[in-house]
Amino acid sequence: MNEKKLAANRENARKSTGPKTAVGKAASSRNAVKHGVLTAAPILPGLESRKAWERHRNGVLKSIAPDGYVQNLLAIRLAVISWRLCRVVRYEAEVAAAAVATAEPDLEDRAEDGSRKPWDPAEARAKSEAASLVVKMLETLPNMTDGERLNPQAAAATLWAFWRELPGDFENGISIPGIPDDDAEFNAFDDWTAGLLRKAAEVYAAAARMTPEALLNKCASSACMNRDIAEEEEHYLVEQGRRWKLLLERESLSRMLLEPNILDKVARYESNLERSFFRILHEIQRLQASRSGAVVPPPATMDVDLTVHTEGSS
Repeated sequence: MNEKKLAANRENARKSTGPKTAVGKAASSRNAVKHGVLTAAPILPGLESRKAWERHRNGVLKSIAPDGYVQNLLAIRLAVISWRLCRVVRYEAEVAAAAVATAEPDLEDRAEDGSRKPWDPAEARAKSEAASLVVKMLETLPNMTDGERLNPQAAAATLWAFWRELPGDFENGISIPGIPDDDAEFNAFDDWTAGLLRKAAEVYAAAARMTPEALLNKCASSACMNRDIAEEEEHYLVEQGRRWKLLLERESLSRMLLEPNILDKVARYESNLERSFFRILHEIQRLQASRSGAVVPPPATMDVDLTVHTEGSS
């Protein structure tokens, strides 16, 4: 194409640039729309997706394969009704899920006999494990050499057991050579030995005005008692947790169905949609069979005339 022809094309384009008025622009914006009724989207803004609706509608149209404007109208109507049926299922699921989500706090609020949510048994389990470490440490300490290294967790728990045996009015801190006084350094300390723990027992025994042997025996007795109490508490909480779980499951199951008044409305609405769905589907099938040349009897109809006679009427 020569330069003269290109210049003429550009000049013609400037003379015809489409509609100028708002009405003309609005009309031209729908040039590709064949039937506006077929493009309507029965979606709830913010809750449903237009893309999901279009996938659903196109799936119905592909399955029905309508032929002609009327069949297209009926197929779109079928898509709308089935979309609403899906909405009913989604509504029921969401309402039930919301009811189940509040089952536990509602159960706690009722606080019926034995139905209160129990404490987590983890704390009782930790107490039991700590007491068991102390018991084991005190059992093995007399037969260990001074240089033998100890489990830091067990050694620290045993030191705290010594502290708990001090008199109630004892307020002065006790410093043990070789054991950090600073809390952060103490928590990170891992150079525990049997000799260091025995030295600590001697210092704490002196502060408690008893012999080291008496302190160790008293600590062992207290640790055994604490272990037994913690184990019993843990078993109780585990059993209560199992019972709570059963109560919660039962409460949740009872909320999976809608309330009777809501369920009745939903059921009637769903039944009405289903009747419309199958009525339209059968009509499409009848039209398609008729187009193919089959002899299709007209749909059966029945007129019902209801007359009510009041008392005294002739």
